[in-house]
Amino acid sequence: MKKCKRLIIFSGNSGSLINFRYELILELSKFYSITLLAPFNENIKLIKKKFKNKKINLINIDLIRNKYNIFSDLKTLYILFINILKLNPQLIISYNVKPVIFTGLVLSFFSNVKYIPIITGLGFHFINNNFKTKFFRSIIKFLYKFSLNKAKVIIFQNKDDRNLFLSENIIKKFQKILIVNGSGINLKIFKKYKLPLKNIFLMSSRILREKGVFEYIKASIIVKKFNNNCFFFLAGGFDNGISFINKKKFLNIIKKSPINYLGHVNDMKKFLKKSKFYILPSYREGTSHSILEALATGRPVITTKVPGCKNTVVNNKNGYLVKPKSHISLAKAMIKIINKDHVSLLKMANYSNYLAKKKFDV
Repeated sequence: MKKCKRLIIFSGNSGSLINFRYELILELSKFYSITLLAPFNENIKLIKKKFKNKKINLINIDLIRNKYNIFSDLKTLYILFINILKLNPQLIISYNVKPVIFTGLVLSFFSNVKYIPIITGLGFHFINNNFKTKFFRSIIKFLYKFSLNKAKVIIFQNKDDRNLFLSENIIKKFQKILIVNGSGINLKIFKKYKLPLKNIFLMSSRILREKGVFEYIKASIIVKKFNNNCFFFLAGGFDNGISFINKKKFLNIIKKSPINYLGHVNDMKKFLKKSKFYILPSYREGTSHSILEALATGRPVITTKVPGCKNTVVNNKNGYLVKPKSHISLAKAMIKIINKDHVSLLKMANYSNYLAKKKFDV
């Protein structure tokens, strides 16, 4: 098929283009000439290798994802404007907070470009409620409202985010809205593994407070006292955003806990294979991709009863849903799951894999 239409995909996280959107990009490349716009500095070699011979153009854009700097943000807006002017795309797909807002702002100057934003989660400012985050949240809501008004269709990853945007008057009921089950999981890559006998817990996320890392640490201490035959792992890199955790202090806390910290991990499959249970005590998600990986590999999951997590677990069927921000609730669920017999756990594992196939196949 002749590719004459031009598409820009704008992401605030270059790694997500291969980790979460790779199959989508390859599928769209059958119909569009694609340009990927993202801050490629850290992942450029890997991304070039993944898209080699795919005839997909990569353009680096300076974007500070989780911080606010008026001069840097204005520069990003200017670069985005220039690239849209130069590439003259028929369609733009954006995801992450800044790309979604920036694209909508810039498209005020272009009348013939279709725009599809993907709301992959609400982020730090919709979770915390101190004065500073409330102030920035009011600004972000205003910018979202203006930017999303330009959209042909708005894609959400869960109903809760859609409902919040409607109730806060960020979007209107008459706007075209689509809800999808996250970014999906490639079941050819993440295959079902045999469930180990050892009680090994695994959590994978960026090291951020709102991911529930401290709840996991505190819960692991309780569970270890209850059953010394349990093992705990945490994978994930540090983030330099607004809600960052001091690396030195965090590593000192980890040393005093039973958790083995793995740092950033490129390939989670081997750690999922070794683990018996998957944990994510997040405060809110779009739809957690790390949980989808755990489902596909057939792991019982313990996560929080919050948007983006609760839609991945059927309570008591493939795991447990716990109270957010409660290490006690998390510890109780962890103790409960290690007390289950292996046959019951195998049923949980099978149901996780079933959900991955039924709802989340990419």
